[in-house]
Amino acid sequence: AISISQHTCAIGLNLGNVKCWGFNFVGQLGNGNTNNTNFPEEVIGLTLPIRSVKVGGGHTCVLNSQGGVQCWGGNSFGQLGNSSFADSAIPKDVQGLNRGVVAIAAGAYHTCALTELGGLKCWGWNGYGQLGNGTRIDSNIPIAVSNLNTKISSVSAGFDHTCAVDINGTTKCWGRNE
Repeated sequence: AISISQHTCAIGLNLGNVKCWGFNFVGQLGNGNTNNTNFPEEVIGLTLPIRSVKVGGGHTCVLNSQGGVQCWGGNSFGQLGNSSFADSAIPKDVQGLNRGVVAIAAGAYHTCALTELGGLKCWGWNGYGQLGNGTRIDSNIPIAVSNLNTKISSVSAGFDHTCAVDINGTTKCWGRNE
């Protein structure tokens, strides 16, 4: 997980729960408040067990064992994917992604999900085209990445860019290329 906004999260061994700590100015710790903490605090309202957790710039997302995605924290660019631009100190379901996701990635202000069918959807800030849909318009709901002619096997998000590897081993990247 990247730690742009100085918060960290980890999956617990017992029930696959998630604990976060550090800065919490927009609710990115998911504990229902915006108080910073030096100690791991349990994220509330998750659909357990959790398979993976990704930390973005000021938001956090998890993938649960049912293939659903939940996000919380800063949402000024729609990076929580819940059709809103309001920050949330508790997890919110990502619209249309309550099952069928196998991997997630979080950039500074955007998030992506790899579906079990090999498709890729991204949402949030798109100032450099990091959502991969051919525009620079932000989206507060998941939108399909365009021009992926082959099924995707993995995804990774950087600060302002996104990369994916297809089933043939070809890497494709889009977004900021400074």
